[in-house]
Amino acid sequence: MSAERRRKRREEQVGEREGRQRRDEQQVAGNAALAEAPVEQVRRETADDGRSHLQRDMQGRAAVREGDVRRQAGDERYHRREYGGRRSDDLRPQSPSPSPFAPVGELLARLARIFTCKIPRRIDGVVSGDDLRGAMRRFPSGICVVTVDDEGLKLGLTVGSLASLSLEPPLVGISIGLDSSLHGPLRRARRFVVSVLAGEQAALAQHFARSVPPIAQWTRVRTRASDLPEPLLEGARAWLECLVVEEYPAGDHTFFVGELASVELGAEGPGLVYIEGEYRSA
Repeated sequence: MSAERRRKRREEQVGEREGRQRRDEQQVAGNAALAEAPVEQVRRETADDGRSHLQRDMQGRAAVREGDVRRQAGDERYHRREYGGRRSDDLRPQSPSPSPFAPVGELLARLARIFTCKIPRRIDGVVSGDDLRGAMRRFPSGICVVTVDDEGLKLGLTVGSLASLSLEPPLVGISIGLDSSLHGPLRRARRFVVSVLAGEQAALAQHFARSVPPIAQWTRVRTRASDLPEPLLEGARAWLECLVVEEYPAGDHTFFVGELASVELGAEGPGLVYIEGEYRSA
């Protein structure tokens, strides 16, 4: 770099520094004058040129920023001269450019995820009872047999809707179809017994799920000795004596709420569940 260039560069830097110093001095002097002047004078000066001291301060700051931009442009011109037309930023190590095949790779990965996963089937439109039945077949439900004594007539029905509702007071609920042979007797009796079936009692579940005449229901069915009027199935995991306290209409079913009057536990072991259209021990 020649001495002449260095001298011109120093003169430019000195000129820019003196210019910034003069602007700063003018701004400070203006602020001090505004602070010492009476309120009427400030209002008069503001009314004369239409600017308040806040506007003047903001415009002064903008001028300083403009000077900084011009100085930065001068620095860039200097570096272009010294480094053969390249900017100073160009001399820094650059990060590698993205591969032109990156979008294609991302698309292929997305397609692989789509074709390797199972897409669930969505049921659009009006949902039918068959749709609900198909979905609930995938939900394992505990199986029990509900028994009722209707003035000496013993009845039983396989139920998969037993639900625990409350601990205080202890409440359970069962859902019985309106066309079930147990619906009317249960409403009249206002009480029922639940026998929670064991895992090996799938035959009993199938037996009480069929439409069998009341007399034939108890052929070759072992019951447990009890003081209760309702039959208790031998070998069950538990027996619940319930008193009907509420009943609610639920479409083509009635939901009966029963308060527990007594509970008796049987032998420990797996229970019986219904899933995918069959009974399983679980």
